[in-house]
Amino acid sequence: MARFPSPYYYVPFSDKVFQPDWADMVSMDVPFSDGISGTITVKVTAKTPIHLGNGAEKNASNYGKFFQLYPEGPYAINGTSFKGMLRNVIEIASFGKFKLVEKDRHHSFRELRGPKSETYLNKMTLDSSANGENIVQSSVKTGWLTEKEDGRWEIYPCDYARIEIEKLVEFSNTNARQKVPLWQRQQAERKYDLWNRKKLPLEIGFTLEMDGQAIKTCHKHTCDCDACRRDRPNPFYLCYKKVESILSSGKSSQKGIIVFTGQPASIDVRYPRGYHRKKHMEFVFYDVKKKPRKISEDVQEKFLQVHEQGASVMGNWQYWKNKMREGERVPVFYLSDTNGNPTDIGLAQMFRLACPYTIGDMLGNESVHVDEAMDLVEILFGTEHGVRNLKGRIHCEPLTLTNPEDITELRTVQTIQSSHFGTFYPASLQQETDKTGTKLARRDTQYKDYNSSDAKPRGIRRYATSDDEFKPNPRHSRNENMAVKFTPLDRGAVFGGDIHVHNLQPKELGALLWALTWGGNKELRHLIGKGKPFGFGSVTVEIDGCCLHSNKKDAKVDLEDCINKFTKMMENWANCQDLGSWLESPQIRELLALANPKNHRDLHKADLYRYPIGFGQNNEFIKIKKDKNVLPLYTEQLEVARNQRR
Repeated sequence: MARFPSPYYYVPFSDKVFQPDWADMVSMDVPFSDGISGTITVKVTAKTPIHLGNGAEKNASNYGKFFQLYPEGPYAINGTSFKGMLRNVIEIASFGKFKLVEKDRHHSFRELRGPKSETYLNKMTLDSSANGENIVQSSVKTGWLTEKEDGRWEIYPCDYARIEIEKLVEFSNTNARQKVPLWQRQQAERKYDLWNRKKLPLEIGFTLEMDGQAIKTCHKHTCDCDACRRDRPNPFYLCYKKVESILSSGKSSQKGIIVFTGQPASIDVRYPRGYHRKKHMEFVFYDVKKKPRKISEDVQEKFLQVHEQGASVMGNWQYWKNKMREGERVPVFYLSDTNGNPTDIGLAQMFRLACPYTIGDMLGNESVHVDEAMDLVEILFGTEHGVRNLKGRIHCEPLTLTNPEDITELRTVQTIQSSHFGTFYPASLQQETDKTGTKLARRDTQYKDYNSSDAKPRGIRRYATSDDEFKPNPRHSRNENMAVKFTPLDRGAVFGGDIHVHNLQPKELGALLWALTWGGNKELRHLIGKGKPFGFGSVTVEIDGCCLHSNKKDAKVDLEDCINKFTKMMENWANCQDLGSWLESPQIRELLALANPKNHRDLHKADLYRYPIGFGQNNEFIKIKKDKNVLPLYTEQLEVARNQRR
C-alpha cells in the first residue's frame, strides 16, 4: 500500500482563470449603481489551540508571544493575517491566478541516493577509470568568502584536506585534557562553540598522508534502486587528500585552519569501522591563494535563495552571516566553470544546489496565471498591476480576544517545521500517476523534479483542518537555532472585529461572504496562525452583525442573495469554460474536503497526518521515492486511510 504522510495537500491548478469583465470599471471614487459599502462584524472561535505571531525577532524578550494590539494590550488576530486567510480561500474558489508566491525563487536539491541522484552527483563529482578501477573525485573546491564594502562577495581559493573526527578528538584530549564531543549530532556552530570553550586553536600544523598525494579509499554504493544498480559500478575508489597527523603550528611548515561542518548523525569514535556510512571527517583549509575570485550577482542571489526563506535563515548561514558582517571570512565550498569562476556556493562539501528552473519558469510566459488581465482577488483586495495601482476595497481590522477571563496560555511549543518538504517533488510537482493517484504511472516512469524543463507546479498548498478534539503534540526540538517557538492560547478563545467593505457589487460581496462562512456550511473550518501542520489554528467564523447600505435607492442588502449571485456567476462561468459544475470541480471539492475537520480523524488514525520522518533508518523521504509514491489529492488520501482501516 502506498503511504505518504503529510499535514498539507494541494488544490490542483486549473488551466482556466476567471477574469471579471467589469475589472476596468472598479474604482474607489466612481460607485457602481448597485455597489455596497459598510461594515461586517465577525466572531472567530478557536476550535483547537491557536497562535498568532507578533513579528518579534528570536533574540527579543517577547519572541513567540501571542500578537497584542499594543504592549500589555489585548490579544488579537491581526487584520493582515485574517485578510490573507480570506484571500487564499477566494483565490481558489474564484479560480484565480497562482500568485503571492516567490515565482523567481530557485528551489534547491541534494540527492545522494535514488533515481534522481545522478543529476546531483554528476555536478558534485568526477568519475574516471584507471587500471580497471572506478575512481571518484570531488568537483567541489574550497575557499574563504569575504564581503566588500559595496556588499559584493569574493572567494579566496585554497586547498583542503580531510581529517578524521577521531584525530580531532584525540587532539582536544591531549591539549585540553578533555575530549570535545565532535561525534555528536549537531550543527557546525555548536562544534565551534565547544572547541573555542576549551581554548583550542583552529590553526594547526599538519602532515598529509602519502606526501600530499590523494589517497584512495574503497567504497560501495548502498542504494539498491534500479538506477543505481544499473548505472553505478561497484566497488569505487574515492580520492582525496588526508591529514596524517596534527603538529604544533611552530613545528610544521604546513599550516591550515580546521573547518567544521554539521554532523547529521552521531558516530561512535571507539568503533571506526561502525561509522563508515556516516560523516566521520572534517576539513583543513590551507595554502590560500592571493588572487580572489569575484562572485556574480546571480550566484550570490542563488546562494541567498537556498539559505534564506523570507525572514528565516537556514542551517549555519546565520552564524556565518553574522561573522561576515563583522569582517571575518567564511569557509565555503563551491563549484566553478572552466575558467575557475564560482557557479554555486555552499557551507558543506555536499551542499544543496540551486535548481535551474523557478516556479515562474514552470508556469511559462504564455500561462493564464501570468496574464495581464486581473482576477477577482486582485480587484477585491487591490494590486499593483502594471501601470495601474488598484486600492483594495476590503479592509480587515484586528480581531480582539473577547473572553480573556476564560482563556489561558498553554505551555510554550518549541519545534521544527519541515523547511524543505515544500520542495519535495513527489508532493509539490505534477507527476504522471496511476489511477489511484498515489504512485507513478509505471515502473519505468521517472519523477519530474525542479531540474525538469517540463515540470509543472502541483497547485495551491493548503493544510488539512484538524478535528475539534485533536490535541496538537508537535515533536520537541532541542536545537533552538533551527526551532520555531510560540506560546498558543487554549481552544475556546473567541475574537471579534469588523471588516469594512467599499463599493462592492452584490456578487463580489457574495464572494467574501462565501469565504467567511463556507457558503453557510457550519461544519467547515478555517486555519490561521502558526503551527497549522500540527493541528493549531482551526477556527470557525460567524457573521455577528452587519451595517451595509446599497447605492440603489431603498434597496436592502440580502446576504444570502449576495452569496447566491456569486455561486451562480461561478457556475455559469464554469459551464461556459466546459469545466462542468463549479461546486463539483476538483478545485472546490478539494478545498471543501480540506476544511472539513471530520476527515482528519481518518488520517490521524492511519498515521498519515504528520510530516514524513526525515532521518535515521526509517527515513520516509527515501522510502517514498524508492517506492515511487506520489502525494495524492486529499480526497484520494482519505480513501487510502479508510481502506487501511478496513
